[in-house]
Parts: sequence; C-alpha cells; structure tokens
Amino acid sequence: MFNFTTTTTGAPAPLPVTAPTQTMTATRTTTLEQVGLNAPATEKYVKEATRNTPYVYFDQSNGILRIVGKSSPESSLGFYEPILDRLSAMTNEITVDFELVYFNTSSTKCIFSMLKILEGLYKKGAKVSVKWAYEEDDDDMLEVGEDFQDMVDLPLTLEEM
Repeated sequence: MFNFTTTTTGAPAPLPVTAPTQTMTATRTTTLEQVGLNAPATEKYVKEATRNTPYVYFDQSNGILRIVGKSSPESSLGFYEPILDRLSAMTNEITVDFELVYFNTSSTKCIFSMLKILEGLYKKGAKVSVKWAYEEDDDDMLEVGEDFQDMVDLPLTLEEM
C-alpha cells in the first residue's frame, strides 16, 4: 500500500520514487520518457503523481503495474497510452494494483482498456492478478470495482485500504 500525505496547500506530496535513467553513451543520459515507447521491456516506466494524474510504476520485466492516486488528466489517452502500449507487449505474468481515489470518465475508458488487454493475456494462459483497492466508506469506488469485475473475465479482487 502507498501512504499519501497531504499538505495545507492541497498539493499532493511528492512520492519518493524517481524515474531511472538509462545511459545511452558514456557522456549522455536520457530518461525513459525521452526514449519513448520503444524502450526495452526490461525498463521501468515511472510517472510521478501530479495534481491531476496518478503515480504510475510499471516494471515490465517483473510484471508489476501500480497506479495510485487521482486520475483526471486533460488527455487521458495521452497519459495512459504508454501504459496501454507496454501492456499490449506483455506476454508473461503480471500483477496490477489500482489504488485510485478518484478518476474522471475518460480515465474510466482507459482503465477499462487496460483491463481488456489483461483479460486477453489471461485468456492466453498468462497468470494475471488485478487488485482494485478502495478507501473505507468509498462506496462509489467499490461499486466501480464490482462493475469492472462483472465486465471482464480475469481475477480481479476488491480490497479495502
């Protein structure tokens, strides 16, 4: 579980994970975002949380995806496209943790797209595990998790945070 600390300004506290760098030459270093979608599958994709976007940690080589926080980006597809592309390239087992406190309608479509990709992996025999975490007394987030359970054929567990 991730713990969040709020400040009096209302801005989310920065998360302690920073994006790794990849050395391209002896004198040049580039971030994963600069490398783009053609980054090797062994790379980790990390996006820090902002006021409108969740924290994302995607370690393809170890099959771990975590999406934590609030998701209401101006362009949900633009934000989630690198994740969708990386998920589509997966062939091995994967564990996915959704720990969202809020998401907008366009984020819902992207989350559902991720679940459909995971369902395809699961149907091909890959070990897929999805956890949908929700805060205590957040009936709306619990209901969305239940709806997703009904819409996809894969192991999706609901867990109270």
